[in-house]
Amino acid sequence: MALVFILAPTSDASRIRLVDRHSSGFIYCVSLTGVTGEREALPQDLQDFIARVRADTHNRLVLGFGISTPQQARQMNGLVDGFVVGSALVRAGAEGPAATGALAAALRESLEMD
Repeated sequence: MALVFILAPTSDASRIRLVDRHSSGFIYCVSLTGVTGEREALPQDLQDFIARVRADTHNRLVLGFGISTPQQARQMNGLVDGFVVGSALVRAGAEGPAATGALAAALRESLEMD
């Protein structure tokens, strides 16, 4: 079983290194401070946060909190190794299996574009 720690944009360099040393599997980077959920746009300083984490870590990075559209995933594709999409899939699930499948397919396709 992997031990996954979370880093927030407020994490300093010593916390980032500590989490990297003790994580296995991947590090869960949250895109913002506050509660999870769908957002219309990603924080403007998100790429800077991911660059800071990337510079001080060896584990894979997975991004979550506020990733709700294929465009948002595409925007961060290549900067992180994976995504957690929760609230948007729950919302789509309320519309039924077809809507959930369509969102999952759109997310996957957005990451396969070159």
